[in-house]
Amino acid sequence: ALRVDYEGSNDVGVFCTLTNSYCLVGIGGTQNFYRLLILGNRHGLLVPNGTTDQELQHLRNSLPDEVKVRRVDERLSALGNVIACNDHVAIVHAEISQETEEALVDTLKVEVFRVSLGQNALV
Repeated sequence: ALRVDYEGSNDVGVFCTLTNSYCLVGIGGTQNFYRLLILGNRHGLLVPNGTTDQELQHLRNSLPDEVKVRRVDERLSALGNVIACNDHVAIVHAEISQETEEALVDTLKVEVFRVSLGQNALV
């Protein structure tokens, strides 16, 4: 087994996001919590409404042209914590907004399933 650590943490997945088409990693510093805040697949990338115009443009310039980048206005803004997706389907927290669900379908080209277990909304 290979052990990896980034910025002194072995929770490497918190600092990056990886798809079959690209990998995003923060530029130094432990303030870059990409995996928790963004969500993507080979078709697109969703970022929370707190993303600045400059950050949005940087992402668009850094990714392949076929990857659509879209900002969503979602109350549950840690998208990586409330949505799990691949290139075909997305499992989402039951309280995700309809607008975010539409963004998933339009931008990531996935079928969306809202999931809960008993009284608990789960992803």
